[in-house]
Amino acid sequence: MRAPIRRPCTAALALVLGLAQATPGLTQDPGDDWDIVRDRRNKQVMAYLQFSNGLGITVRCLDGSLDAVIGGLPPPVNPEPSSIGISYRPLYMTFRDDEEYGGRWVIAVNDTMAVGLFPAPFARRLREGGALQIRVPDGGGEGRSLSYRIELPPSARHIDEVLTTCDRPLDDPRDDVLGRDENPGLPASIIWERAPRPTFPNNSTYASGFAVISCNTRPDGSLEDCIAESQHPADSRFGREALNATRRARLQVAEDADAPVPVRRVFFTVTFRLM
Repeated sequence: MRAPIRRPCTAALALVLGLAQATPGLTQDPGDDWDIVRDRRNKQVMAYLQFSNGLGITVRCLDGSLDAVIGGLPPPVNPEPSSIGISYRPLYMTFRDDEEYGGRWVIAVNDTMAVGLFPAPFARRLREGGALQIRVPDGGGEGRSLSYRIELPPSARHIDEVLTTCDRPLDDPRDDVLGRDENPGLPASIIWERAPRPTFPNNSTYASGFAVISCNTRPDGSLEDCIAESQHPADSRFGREALNATRRARLQVAEDADAPVPVRRVFFTVTFRLM
């Protein structure tokens, strides 16, 4: 197993933000938990670990938006492009003695970093500590997977602080509903009668992005109890606009538009592109 090594707070910033140096508003609290950096001025809290094999994991709350980043990965060989200029790569995880699961992660501007689509369930698994294996398809060259095996310390305080700062529960039964496939999309039996049509944020500095949303369905096709699981970029406010758009959205059964929609948790992506 690879033991975590302590880095200064600038390492966490470089991992998440690609910044070369820290800003004066930062405070750091190292110890026997995950390292944590608090930047009150910019409304962010980050818990992170850097490992001796070059791998780094960060969970961050930025102005109410939660994200999870894995850094130090080999550059992707066959990235999956999207229509909004963002690319994905697959990563597969095995926590402790659980079964392997995985899905798409967003490739950051630095292509050795990957951003999770479902950061809260990932963070809740991380906080338990123990063995973690990360398998990177094509990480050892095309057709050759690369696996990282690391030992996570349990996080009794610092990941909890990140989650609670972003108003995310420390335990959530929705993690079981999410299952093992982290590729957000409606089930084949349900389609959009009226898809979410969000308003582009007026004060956004980004031309494109997306938000991953989860909601409970109702028999009439409307949505309730919706949550922005993630947004990219993290400070884009796309999640807020996507949630507003779900109030007018409607679902229907694919084979019978008049049938009641089954009550269940659904996950989907709302994309943004400035025309």
